[in-house]
Formats: sequence, C-alpha cells, structure tokens
Amino acid sequence: MRDPRGPRGVTAAAVLAALVLAAGVGWLVRMWISGGTAPDAQAQVLGFVVTAVVAVIGLVGWATGRQQDVDAPATKEQLKEAGDTLARLVRQQWREEAAARALGCPEPMPVRWQLASRSMMDYPEVIANSGALAFAGSSERIGMLAVAFRALCRRRLVITGGPGTGKTTLAVQLLLDLLDLRFAAHPDNDAHPEHPVPVLFSLVDWTPDNQRLQDWLSERLRRDYPALRFFGLDAAEELVDQGHILPVLDGLDEVDAVRRARIIKALNASLAYMPGLILTSRRNEYKSALTDAGDVLTAAAVIGPFALSNAEAAGYLHKCLPPGFGDVWEPVLDRLEAGTAQNLAELTATALGLWLVRTVYLDGQRNPNELIDKATFPDYVTLRAHLLDELIPAVLQSRLPTTRSRRGVSDPPLRPARRYASDDVRRWLSTLAEELRDAGTRDWLWWHLARHTITTPRSRLAVGLAVGLAAALTVGLVLGLVFGLTVRPAVGLVVGLVVGSVVGLIFGLVFELAFGPAVGPAFELAVGLDLEPKHVNVRLRGRGAELLHTLRRELVVGPLVGLVGGLVFGLVFGLVGGLVGGPGFGPLGGPLMGLAMGLLMGLAMGLVVGLVGGLLKFLGSVTLAARAITPLASYQGDRLLAFVRAVLLGSVLGVVSGVLLGVVLGVAVGLTGGLVVGLTGGVLFGLPFSAWVGFILASLPLRDRRRLPLHLMRFLDDAHRLGLLRVIGPAYQFRHAELQDHLAPPRP
Repeated sequence: MRDPRGPRGVTAAAVLAALVLAAGVGWLVRMWISGGTAPDAQAQVLGFVVTAVVAVIGLVGWATGRQQDVDAPATKEQLKEAGDTLARLVRQQWREEAAARALGCPEPMPVRWQLASRSMMDYPEVIANSGALAFAGSSERIGMLAVAFRALCRRRLVITGGPGTGKTTLAVQLLLDLLDLRFAAHPDNDAHPEHPVPVLFSLVDWTPDNQRLQDWLSERLRRDYPALRFFGLDAAEELVDQGHILPVLDGLDEVDAVRRARIIKALNASLAYMPGLILTSRRNEYKSALTDAGDVLTAAAVIGPFALSNAEAAGYLHKCLPPGFGDVWEPVLDRLEAGTAQNLAELTATALGLWLVRTVYLDGQRNPNELIDKATFPDYVTLRAHLLDELIPAVLQSRLPTTRSRRGVSDPPLRPARRYASDDVRRWLSTLAEELRDAGTRDWLWWHLARHTITTPRSRLAVGLAVGLAAALTVGLVLGLVFGLTVRPAVGLVVGLVVGSVVGLIFGLVFELAFGPAVGPAFELAVGLDLEPKHVNVRLRGRGAELLHTLRRELVVGPLVGLVGGLVFGLVFGLVGGLVGGPGFGPLGGPLMGLAMGLLMGLAMGLVVGLVGGLLKFLGSVTLAARAITPLASYQGDRLLAFVRAVLLGSVLGVVSGVLLGVVLGVAVGLTGGLVVGLTGGVLFGLPFSAWVGFILASLPLRDRRRLPLHLMRFLDDAHRLGLLRVIGPAYQFRHAELQDHLAPPRP
C-alpha cells in the first residue's frame, strides 16, 4: 500500500502560508478598527490578502495532487494482495456459515450426483478436454467432485435438482474445497490463474439488460468485501477483469422467467473473459430458461442429484444418533431401509426431508414411531407439512440459548442469545416470508424494508408528515427555550417551551398540508427510505498515520473553501454596506470591513467543516482488519455512523451557538442555548440521511402490531444461529425456500 502521509514540506508550506494569511487579516482588522492607516495602505493589505489566498489555493492543489495516489488504481503487487485477502475473507465467511448450517456434522449427507440430460448441455468435446464427458461423485467426498470440476475444459458447471435436493449446499462445499486447493497449491498465497477465488453471489439482484456481468460482480465485491478498497480504487474491477474471480451464482430459479433467459444469454456473452462458473437452479426452471433463450450454457456440464436410497437415508440417520437412542430408532430405521415405510422413504429421498427428520425428531428427541404411522400421516404431503410446522418448536427446544454474555466467532454455532416462544418466532418469520413473497425475491435486505412496506402514496405521505412535524416541533421548542431564557429563566423557560411547541406544531401542520405532496420525495430521501447502508470503522489502533493524513487534507481544503466563500461574501457585503453607510465608511471602509468579517467567518466555518468532514471520512474508511459484510454488521455500521455524525455535528453547532449566545446574552444563556442547539442540531442533521432511520420508521408499525419483534436484527441473528435462516453477504435467506413458502404460501 502506498504511503498516505505525503511530503512534509508541502504541509509545512501550507501551514506557513495559512499563518501569513491569518496575520494579514488580523493586521487589517486592527488597522480598520483603530482607523490608523491611509486608504492606499489598506488597499495594499487587501491585495496582500488576496494574493495569499491564491497562493495557498495553488499550493494545496499541488499538494493534494501529489497525494492523489491514495485513491489511485491498484498496482500489480496490490492486486495480488487483494486476491489473497479476498480468498481469506471468503474462506472465513463460508466456514462459519457451513458451521452454522451444520453441513459436516457429523458428516455431509450422502447425496450422489450425475450428469443431467444431454439436451441441457453443449457437445461433450466442448465440455471435456478428452471429449469423453464423465462427471459423477458424492457430497460425502467433495474432493472428488472438485477435481472433476477442475478437469472440465472451461470449468463451467450447472447444479440442478428439485426443491430441497442440496444444490446450494453442494455449491458451498465446492467453494470451500476450491479455496483449500488454492491455499495448498500456493502457500505463499500468490494470485494464480489456475486457482481463482470462488465467490458466491445471489442472482436475485442482477438485471442483465442494465448491467454487464463484470460490472455487477465488481459492484457486489465492493459491497460485500469493503476491505478490497484498501488496495486501490479499482481493485474489485481488476480482480474481475483479470480473471481472478470464479463466480458461484446461486438461485437462477429465484428470478422471473423472462430474466432467466436473458441471464443465460448474458452469461454466454461474458464467460469468455471468466476463468469458470458454477450456477445453481431448479431443474425445470433451468430447462425452461434454455428453451426461452434458444441455447444452452456454452461448455457447461450440467449435473443433477440421485434420489437418496432408503439405505443411504437410514445409514445417515444412524450415524447422527447419540448413544442410548438406538433402541428407540432401530425399528424405524429398519423399516425405512427395508422400504416398508413408504411415506418416510419418499420424504428422506431429498436432503431437505432428511434434514427435517433429523432436526425435528432426532435433535428434538421426539418419539420417531409416529413417522411410520399411516393413521397419523396418511401420505407424504401430510408428513412433510407436519415436519415444517414442528421445525420452529424443535430448534428452540434443542438449541438452548448460550450462557455467554458476549458471543464471538469461537462461540458454538446454532446457539441463540435469547429464549423465544415458538408462536412469536413463527409470527415474525411469517411476516418476513410475506414481505419476500410480495416483493418477488428470496433475499431479505434490512434497508429494503421501507421499500417493501411503505409503498402507497398514503403511507409515504404519512412518513413525510411525521418527520416534518417532528422537525418543526423540535425547532419550535428550541426557539421557545432560547427566547424564554433571554426574558426570565424561571417563567420564560416554561412559556418559551409551550409557545415553541404550539408554534412548531401549527407550522408543521400548515407546511405539510400545503407542501407535503411536493416535498414528499425530499423527506423520503432525508429519512433514508431509498438509501444504501454505509459502513463505519471506529477502530483507532494502528491508524494514527491515516487519521493525521485525512485531517491534514480536510483541515487545509475546508478553510480554503471557507476563505474563498468569505472573500466573495465579504466584498459583496462590504460594498453594500459602503453604499448604504455613505461617507462614514470612507472609500474602502465598507469593503474592508465586510472583507475582514467574511474572511474571519469563512476561516472559522472552514476549520469546523474540515474537522467534521475529516473525522467522518476517516471513520468511513476501511482497513485490512475488515471482515466480509454480514446483515448484522451492515446494520450496526450504518447505525453507528448515524450517531457519530450526530455527535460531531451537534458538538460543532453547540459550541458555535453557545459562544455567540454567550457573547450577546451572557454566559448562562450561552451554556444552556449551546447545549439545546447542539442536541437538536445533532438529531435533526446527523441522524437523518441514513438507511437506519428509514428502517426504524418502516418497522415501527409492524412492531406495534406485534408482527415483528422490538429488536428485529438481534432476532434475525438468533434465527440464523438456530438454523432457520442463512446468510449470503448482507442478505438473509430462509434456510430452505420450502420453509419460506410454507410460512407464506405463494399467491395464485
């Protein structure tokens, strides 16, 4: 990484020029107040001030130009470091997710895979180097499947199957094994075209008509792995363009039919520049997409699962049995293996059904005899619905909350932090499932809650009305409080608060009723209804040089902008004052007074803006210590940034207003007024313009009707630990799409 500190001589020169400028302005003000110099001398000082401003602007422009390599394109060495960092982040991310899903506990399910119908694939000689296409293996021995994948001519693989057959699970297993091969083959972690970094992406948000595959992949990399920005402005784009990324695209079947065909066409147009591809889709949806596209996915092998045999299902459940439970389960497993338990055999033929049986009956320690009782469950559909109904109570009973006060990466997976009632969990997850169903997606992004729930003009106007009333009421309270303090603190305070509240309420109502529809979109933007989340990094250890560099740039650029604005304002104000004041000001008295006041005010405001802007820019930067973005981390980062912005802006406004009120009205009024204005300004100008505020506003009605919990993100994190949800980047998905459809059946 390039040294961000820049040349010290430039900084010293800029500081010296600023001091000279300040001295000139101070001398000018002193002479004007004392009336001590002739107009020609004052004109010389004015010329000196303008020259100093121009000199400092030029010097800082050259200095910042020299330091632009901080945001310059990534070098070859940085790109290698970026690829290594990405590989580590992806492996850490999916190892934790595999543990949360218990994919290898006690071992992977024995799902066997084979080549699909030849009508869904290209010519064998295009797919396989030898021309003899063969691709078979089991999820139990994922290494063999990874070797078979790497032996494909173009390393393109499509994983198909019915609902709940383990398509995404196989994709995650392949991703982890390919990463292990990469690190084993290159212990020095040098980027190598033979071992690109496999990264899993959800296809839900890709619209190929509007965005190239490479551009979409780069955008997702920047969002999900912000540490890549540490290595250069275009590190994500270069990793994609130079073939260091192997995309694992999950969920082709989860997009609409028209977009599926367009995705197939877009992939065929883009894959010549990619080192490989893994794609997952339900079989029927994939076959339909090929028909609509009029082509297959070029040079891609297509595989599908065998149905689990009775012996394989019984053997897997037997391995999962804890000691002492054999007597209860043996009769059931014997009938399953013998094929005399038809409904149970049909259910356990898929990975989803086998997981449901294990989770509800084995982990939940329930009597399994009813699984083979035809009087209780006369057919497969009834048995499957029963297991989906009992899934939530089973995981809550078998996975008790952890006793640790703080949970970290080393905490045991599938252990929530809090205890919940099963009826509450079902109601809350049903609300999420309904939201996803109505939005036509499988990915739940927390900042999209407002887009999915505040959809009607009436609801959007209600949000604008609420925000406008709150802002007007707050401003009225502040004005009333300051006015009350200036009259008589004891009585004036109460009178000011009451008057301010009434005035603010009336103003807010009139303003909203008159202009609400016109300014509605502005309010929606202000409260974050259509904003993407931002991240904040408050870690200070090892970042001293970065902080000094950021503040140095902002504390130079900010005052310069303020001085230029003050120069223009001061000249205009001074000329108007000279014309109005007449000869009393003298030929240059008005302009000089206005110039001096404008420059001093501009310098002060520039310093304030530079300090706040520098701190916010520093807190919004990233370091190598960053992890892959998760939903909870994204939410907490945006919320923290909103509060940090509120504290910084509130502190600045409080100090400035307190000093002004103290000089004019006294120390007591200054302290009280500064505190009130600071708190109010921080809330009004710091908290808005964040996705977190929009999320809170959208979730409040749902929480009030008990359709969502009070601490929604904490609950979702626990639902993930319970195994009911899964995480892909910053998005939550239901562990199985069948669970989502069971909680919120698709509309006709």
